[in-house]
Amino acid sequence: MTGEHRTPLSTAVQAGCHKLGNALLAGCLTFAVLASGLAECGTVFAQSPSTQVTPNADAATKALTQLFENVAFWTQRGQPTVALHTLERAIALSPADADTLALAARLNFQLDHYDAANAYRLRLQKLWPDDPRLPALSAEQKRTPEELRILGEARRLAAAGRKEEAILAYRQFFNNKVPDSLAIEFYTILGTTSAAGFKIATEELPKVAARWEGDTSFRLANARLLTFEAGTRSAGIKELAELTKLPMVAAAARVAWHDALLWQGPDAVSRDEMDLYLKENATDAALETKRKEIQDNLPDEGLMARLRAYEDVAAGRKDQAEKGFMEALRIHPDDADAMIMLALIRREQMRQKEAVELIAKAMALAPDRRQEFTDMLVVSPDNTASVARNSAANAAIRQRIAADYAQVKTFTDQRRFDDAEKLLRRLAGKTWNGQTYLSLGYIQKEAGKLREAETSFRAALKSDPGNADGMLALAEVLANQNKLDEVDTLYAHARDAYAKQPNKNGLILLDRAQSERLRLQAEADTDPAGAIRTFRKALNLDPGNPWSRLGLARALLKQGDTAEAKRIMARAVAEERPTNDALQAGIIFADQIGDLDQANRLIARIPPGERTASMRDAQTRLGARTEVKQALAGGRAARERLLAIAAQPDPTGVRVDEIGRGLMKTRERATMRDAVAAGIAATPRPTAQQRLMYGGILLGGEQAGDAAAVLSSLDRASLDADQQKYLDELLNGIALQQSDKLVRRGRGNQALTYLTPRLSAQPNDTSLNLGLSRAYTADGKSDDAVAMINDMLKSKPDDLNIRIGAIDAAIANGERRRAEDLVSRGIEQFPQDAQLYVRSANLKMANGHKQEALADFRQARDLRQKQLLP
Repeated sequence: MTGEHRTPLSTAVQAGCHKLGNALLAGCLTFAVLASGLAECGTVFAQSPSTQVTPNADAATKALTQLFENVAFWTQRGQPTVALHTLERAIALSPADADTLALAARLNFQLDHYDAANAYRLRLQKLWPDDPRLPALSAEQKRTPEELRILGEARRLAAAGRKEEAILAYRQFFNNKVPDSLAIEFYTILGTTSAAGFKIATEELPKVAARWEGDTSFRLANARLLTFEAGTRSAGIKELAELTKLPMVAAAARVAWHDALLWQGPDAVSRDEMDLYLKENATDAALETKRKEIQDNLPDEGLMARLRAYEDVAAGRKDQAEKGFMEALRIHPDDADAMIMLALIRREQMRQKEAVELIAKAMALAPDRRQEFTDMLVVSPDNTASVARNSAANAAIRQRIAADYAQVKTFTDQRRFDDAEKLLRRLAGKTWNGQTYLSLGYIQKEAGKLREAETSFRAALKSDPGNADGMLALAEVLANQNKLDEVDTLYAHARDAYAKQPNKNGLILLDRAQSERLRLQAEADTDPAGAIRTFRKALNLDPGNPWSRLGLARALLKQGDTAEAKRIMARAVAEERPTNDALQAGIIFADQIGDLDQANRLIARIPPGERTASMRDAQTRLGARTEVKQALAGGRAARERLLAIAAQPDPTGVRVDEIGRGLMKTRERATMRDAVAAGIAATPRPTAQQRLMYGGILLGGEQAGDAAAVLSSLDRASLDADQQKYLDELLNGIALQQSDKLVRRGRGNQALTYLTPRLSAQPNDTSLNLGLSRAYTADGKSDDAVAMINDMLKSKPDDLNIRIGAIDAAIANGERRRAEDLVSRGIEQFPQDAQLYVRSANLKMANGHKQEALADFRQARDLRQKQLLP
C-alpha cells in the first residue's frame, strides 16, 4: 500500500503497536484461535511509510499507542471480548485509519463475528478502495456451525500434538484452498509434520507474504519455520536478523533468532552467526557458552592459516603465502614455524632487517629447534622455494592427518563408533601413546563397550600416570559397571591433579561426574529419606543438573512434601532460556503431578523437531482431559459419554487414564472398570504400556483384582527398565491393597498369601515390609510386628514411612509411651509432616488433652493445605 492511502495517525500505529504484533504472533504460532487472527491482522502496520505528525496529534498518538498495548495484554490473557472493545476505542480515536479498520475486520472474522467484520471491511472499502488487503477480506465467508466445529476440532488436534489429524481437519474446513487468514497457523503445523509438508509450507508462505507485502508476520512465520530444519536454518537465521530491523516484529524476530542459534551445529558458520547476534544484542550467557564450545572444537585458525600458506608457497603464490603467514602470526604471535617461513619470504624481498628480527625471535621461542631452523636458512635465495616446497609437502601431510583425526570425532558425534575406532587404529598404526588410548576409550565408552573402554583407559594411565582426564574417564566406566572399589580413589587423585594444573574445566567435569554417580545411587535407593539426602549432595556438586533436581522432587513427593517438590522444580525452568534437558525434566514432573497445563507450556518452549514421544503424549493427554471434564459436567449422561470416549482408539492409553483420574475424584469405581474394559475392547492388541496404564488406573480405583488380571499377560522380559520398575510398583501395590483388605477384617494370616510372593522378589522393599508388620498385628503377633518394625527403624531412622508404621504398631500393641516418644522425635525430624500431627492429636485426645489435640489437628490441616499449594 502506498503512503497516500494512510491517515496521519498511521505513523503512530507503526511506532506504537509492535508489542501487539509480537504478542499476537506468538499466540498464532501456538494455534490459539483468537491470537492467530490478530497476529496476521496486527502486523499489517509494520511497513507503513512515515508521514508527518503534527504537535496537536501527540496526545492522540500516545493514547492510540496505549490502546494497542492493551489489546495485546488482553489477548495474551485469553480475554478476546475485552481486546475487541479496546480495539474499537482505537477506531474511535482514528475512525478512518486503514490499518485499524483492517485489523478490526480480520479480528472479527477470526472470531466469526461475520456481520461486524463485514461492516469494517465495507468501511475500509469505501474509504480506501485500492487497499490491497480488500480481496483477502472479501474472500472471507460466513461459516456454518458445522464448519466452525471442524475448525475448532482442527485447532484442538493441533494443540494436542496430533498434527496429521489436524491437517486433515483443516483441509476439510477450507476445501484444500488455504485462506490467507489461516496461512500462518496451517503452514506452521504442516511444516512440522514431515519433510514433504515442510517443503510445501516454505514454498507457500512466501507467496502469501508477497500478496501481503506490508504484513511482516508472514515473513516472520516463514523465517521461524526455516529454522526448524538444519538444512535451511542458516537461511532462516539470516531472514530473522533482517526482520529485527523492522519495529513491528523486531522483538519476536530477535527471540526466534536467538533460539535458532542455540539449535545450530558446532561449526564455523554457526560461530559467525552467533558473533553477529552478540554484536547487535546484549551479552547472552547461553550463546556465549555455546560459542565457546564451538570455538573450542573448531580447527585452530592460526594453524589452518599457516597450512594454507605452505600450499601457496608450494604453488608459487608468494603474495598469498605472505598474507597467510602474517595471518597465522596475528592469531598466534608465538608461531615459530610461521616466523621462519615469513623470514624466508622477507629475505627474498631483500628486507633483511625484518628477516633477521623474525629469525632471532623464532629461535628464542623454540631453542630446541635451532638446528632445524638453521638448516632451512643456510640456503641461497635460489633454492628457498625448494626448501619451502619440502616444508609445504610435510605440512600437507600434517594437514591430511589433522583432517583424518577430525573425521574420527565426526564419526563419534554421528554415533558411527565402529568407523571411528577403525579410523583411529589406522591413524595410530604402531605408535600408540596415552592420548591415543584415551581417545579410543572415549569412543568405546560412548558405544557402550565398557569393558573395552576400561582396558583402554588403564592403558592410557599406564602410559601417562598423571593424566587427570584418564583418571576421571576410568572412574566413570568403573562406576557404570558397578565396580566401585577404585572409584573414590580415582576421583580424589583426579581432583588433586586438576587443582595443581590448575584446570577449572576439569574440576567442573569431575563435579558433574561425581554428581551423576550420586544421582544414580539415589535413584536406586528405596528409602525416600536416604534418596533425598543423596540427591541434595548431587545438586550441591552440580546445581544445574535438572535430572538430579527431578529426582529430588520425586523423592519429596513420596515423603508427601508436594510444596517443596514444586519449588525445587520451579527453579529448574525459572531461567529465561532453560536448556532442553531442564524443560524435559519440568515436563516429566508436571505430568507426574497432573499439571498438564504447565507441561504443555513447557513443551511449547521446545523446538518441534526435538519433542519426544512422551511430550507428544502429554499434549494428547491435555486434549483428553478437556474431553473428560466436559463429559463429567454432563450430569446423568456423564457415564455414557465417558464410556463412549473410552471406546475410541487410544493408542497411548492416555484417554482412558484421564477418564480414570476424573472418576477417582467421584469414586465411580464401577464406571472406571467399565471404561478400562471399553478401552481394551477398542484395542484388539493392547501394548505393554497401555496395560501398565490401565493396571495403574484400576489400582488407583482400589480394583486390585482387575488390575492383576490386566497385568497378568505381560511378558516381563519384553519390557524396558522403566516399565519393569513400574510393573514392580504396581504388583507391590496390588499385593498391599489385597493384604490390607484382609488385615482390616482381622485375617492377617490370609494376608500373608499376597505379601509372601512379592517379598520373595523384593525382600528389602519398605512398603511390603510395613504391610507384613500390619499382617502380623492383625494375626495377633503384635510383639513380632513391633520387633520387626523397630529393627527397620533402627537401620533407616530417617524413613518417615517406617516411623509412622512404628507408631501405629506401638499403638496397636498398647505401647502408648513408646508411640508418644516416636511421634515427638518424628515431629522434630519432620516438622512439616501432617501425618505425625494427626497421630499426635489422636494420642493427646486419648489422654484427655483435648485443647492440645485440637491444636495438633489444626497444625495438620494447615500443613496439608500447604502441601497442596502450587
